[in-house]
Amino acid sequence: MREFRKKNKQLKVQNLTELLQRKAFTNVVTDFEEKIRTDYLRLKNNENITLLKFRLDILQNKGHGFTKNEIRNASKLKSKSQFDKFLKTCLELEALEHRNKMYYLTPKYIYEPLKTRHRRTIDGTPAERTYLDEHFLFYLPENIVFNDFKREDMIQINKTLEDFFISLRKILENIRRKKAEMIWLNEINNAEQVNPLVKLDMWACLLVEYLLHHSTAIFLSVTTKMVKIERETIPRETAIKIWKRKGESLRQEIFDDVLTRIWKNENLTEEQISQINICYKKEYTAGYLYCKEVWSKIAKTLQQQDYTFVINPFIEHGFGYHKEDTDENIEYLKSLPWFKYSFREEDKLMDALNYVRQMEVSNKMIETKEVERNGNKYQWEFKITDEKPLANPANLPSYFEIGKKYFDAFQSPLQKSLLCFCKNLGYKNKKQSIEIMGEFLGMFPGPDIPPAYNILTK
Repeated sequence: MREFRKKNKQLKVQNLTELLQRKAFTNVVTDFEEKIRTDYLRLKNNENITLLKFRLDILQNKGHGFTKNEIRNASKLKSKSQFDKFLKTCLELEALEHRNKMYYLTPKYIYEPLKTRHRRTIDGTPAERTYLDEHFLFYLPENIVFNDFKREDMIQINKTLEDFFISLRKILENIRRKKAEMIWLNEINNAEQVNPLVKLDMWACLLVEYLLHHSTAIFLSVTTKMVKIERETIPRETAIKIWKRKGESLRQEIFDDVLTRIWKNENLTEEQISQINICYKKEYTAGYLYCKEVWSKIAKTLQQQDYTFVINPFIEHGFGYHKEDTDENIEYLKSLPWFKYSFREEDKLMDALNYVRQMEVSNKMIETKEVERNGNKYQWEFKITDEKPLANPANLPSYFEIGKKYFDAFQSPLQKSLLCFCKNLGYKNKKQSIEIMGEFLGMFPGPDIPPAYNILTK
């Protein structure tokens, strides 16, 4: 029984970090790496490619799969029950994925060493070397303690972090908006199974809702629970109900205005209009439910959610390095006073850092510049940064420009209705109203409405 427990000990793992330390899994990784190395040596004379980039491409393209028997042979586990348990563990921890009867290593075995290092830093840093703030936790280097920070140092850190988090928040917001736009375009605008008029109605509904949700009057009434409408003050909930009823009327105006403008030269007969309406009503419920489900996905995509940002202290703590790997810079780095070299044969941190760097190279995030120091010229690598303001990327129209393009296309009665609606909601002026419309329209452009004849012959 003791011998059985000893054999099965390597299979009892709780996370990927533990799995990476088990011989069975490292045997599989070794076979995987050997496959990559063999193919690389076969290709390198014909293609301008590095081993690290080749490994990155393999992982991204999900190539180099294993059969179940190949996994078992690589693991060197002789017992079928041991192997089945091992394979199940690898799949549950997402170290392997199973597709089309083949098994593939995931990038997690590359990234997990970075997480392990972060945990080791957290666990190994004493309290006096911890700088704690509301929005961050700074684990200080060994030669600095918290009491070394003076008031002016703290103020400078606060300013630096404020600038950083403002920029990061804007970046994340832009990413969410672009992601939401792609969902809208792919799953609603380009969805052939949804009646175009259903798409238009959904779009008009969402535009009105967006204006409501950005109402200054509604926002400011959160604490007072009262809203002033023209000359009277009424409860907030009553005002919202009134505005929602007006919003329904505005939604219909937008729907009619767009159709009238697009089909103004169609010369439709009453019978044709009737046929279009019958088809629209028949397909409305199913189409609207589908669009509503997609919009729920979009709403989740646009939500601000908590996140953790960990900066990897490359220089302060050094890194582990493989004995069998070679790097022309390693001896030079070891000679520098700030470089703390430590060797752990099982530590794949250098692989992880190189893997991340290769992702940056493949995305053209690294550039080489010639730098002159003491009369000598050196080739140094730099991360590429955008010198243009983040809030207004080059060649992209502003929200106001986007909103004005749509607003000017609307007929005069609808323009008046929109501005009146926005004024009642507390918008300051016409410019602000159009900017808020532009925010929505920048993410969710109006659906393409085909000629009426196309709908009739569908």
